[in-house]
Amino acid sequence: MGNCSETMESPEESNSNERLLSDSQDETSEDKEFLVLINDPQVRNRLKKQFEEETELVQEVVKAQVVFLGSEQLYNRVNTNLKDLKFEPFFAEAQYKLFAWRVLFFMDEFCSPINDDGTVNQTHAFDTTIPFQVTQNFDEVITLACSKGNISTLGSSPVNDEELPHNPNYKYDKDMFFMDSSMIEKDEIEKKGFSFGDIAHLIVAVYSTSPPSLLEAAMQTVLLHNIALHDAALSKPCHAVCCTDLQQIALHGLYTPADEKLPENLLATGLELFKNLRVEFSREDRRR
Repeated sequence: MGNCSETMESPEESNSNERLLSDSQDETSEDKEFLVLINDPQVRNRLKKQFEEETELVQEVVKAQVVFLGSEQLYNRVNTNLKDLKFEPFFAEAQYKLFAWRVLFFMDEFCSPINDDGTVNQTHAFDTTIPFQVTQNFDEVITLACSKGNISTLGSSPVNDEELPHNPNYKYDKDMFFMDSSMIEKDEIEKKGFSFGDIAHLIVAVYSTSPPSLLEAAMQTVLLHNIALHDAALSKPCHAVCCTDLQQIALHGLYTPADEKLPENLLATGLELFKNLRVEFSREDRRR
């Protein structure tokens, strides 16, 4: 006689097979119900209308950001920078403005700014969750907001506070750098992946009382429209600047620690920050 264990199922195996069969039958039943619903003309029309409405809402949110920044080209540039966690000094103002706009959008849609006891909700001020969602994951945020979906379906932030160069807070939240004087220290700045020129442009963007200089505006146009720097060097207002200088300016920004002249029309706070920044980097350069 053969071994019974080779031909007969154990009670555990039998129960397992019964559960699998039951699950399979349930799935088949659900599939049939879904097919019945999806083939119902009224259901299909309702789903189509819902999709069209949600698509229109998504487009309106994108359009609102374009209007806020002033042009579609600038929006596309800054949107790409935020997705790639890239900081461009000549677009410092647009970057921090769009970041702040999106944080408010996220809070309005998914988080109450006021706690139950009436106090202001500040739990997200230094968190990485919202900064991640409004930079690298904002397309999904818009879609979820327009479909009234559950926030729990959003992906979680892959970074933490220790990964400073990858933390969006330290790239686009203008208040993060100016909370205390230690944020102007050279080591702190480089730890966050910034250069002197980056922070100099950020200070000017935040504290200037006048529009950008002609050279800065020209460089923004050159970068935004991908104009060859050689062509830009032959045109006004950059005619006095050679192509090599423009390449360096595009790479590092308008300002260096060696500059004797300070930016014009800065508020007193900005002027003090800029002076401290220049002294900090000049001191380090002299030690070398």
